[in-house]
Amino acid sequence: MPFTSKAQVKKMQGLADQGKISQKTLDEFTAATPSIAALPEYVKKDDTKKLTTRQQFREGLMNALQAKAGTEGTARTPAALAAGDPRVAPFIGKLPAVKA
Repeated sequence: MPFTSKAQVKKMQGLADQGKISQKTLDEFTAATPSIAALPEYVKKDDTKKLTTRQQFREGLMNALQAKAGTEGTARTPAALAAGDPRVAPFIGKLPAVKA
């Protein structure tokens, strides 16, 4: 597996010096990397935000309600979709708003 940044190279060299990884592993990474000089200093973190469990639940609930109502892709509120559904009503006020 090739290195993705110079910071990763430095980290792996430090681990090899401490004996936490073998020199053979470090050599395999180095051999798989075409040019260490061409690597960026750091790789930016992924910009995607991970949803909390509550947000995932709300999103799944909205998708299920929209599928049930036949309104996929439309912007409707959970309260409007769940009107008259006693299984869903207790959750509507307790869930935080999710940014679209």
